[in-house]
Amino acid sequence: MATHKNRGHRTSGESTRSSRPDSPEVEVINDPDSVARLICLRLLEQRPRTRSELTAALSRRGVPDGAAERVLDRFAEVGLVDDLAFAATFVSGQHVRRKLSGRAIGLQLRKRGVSEETVAQAVAEIDPASEESAARELVASKLARYRDSDPQIARRRLTAMLGRRGYSTSLSLMVVREALGEQSDELDSIRDDEVG
Repeated sequence: MATHKNRGHRTSGESTRSSRPDSPEVEVINDPDSVARLICLRLLEQRPRTRSELTAALSRRGVPDGAAERVLDRFAEVGLVDDLAFAATFVSGQHVRRKLSGRAIGLQLRKRGVSEETVAQAVAEIDPASEESAARELVASKLARYRDSDPQIARRRLTAMLGRRGYSTSLSLMVVREALGEQSDELDSIRDDEVG
């Protein structure tokens, strides 16, 4: 018995539209609010998003501003869009898991469109002791590779690594100097020679 291939014919359940939330095939025809809801729900299924991220996605898709505002306001009312909750979760994850400083996390939140007030409130949850502890953990995790290195190279590389994660120069130098321990006197003499 020959198999029949259904070329060019769709069954009643198939569609030419893509299921991707940002695909250009989704059309804003009769009910832009429904389309906006669908796009937002699909994006939020993938990962939490800020209101700004959702607004930009809806704009790229051609959803009228009024429909986008109505849908996002409703999502905010029911708690599906909450920049403060997003920021708090983001801060906790980035600080604990990636050991980023509050300053680096704040920059990432701003890039996601979180307001300055919300960023400040969320980042304030990271206390200085926690930041210092995270910096120490980072240095400890990298220290073994520099045990036999020139102390100046070790100091420069470890300090730069902390700087890339948003830690201040003073905290970075203090933590690195303490971690290098017995080499700290030599590092200080190198620094004095550089200044003098």
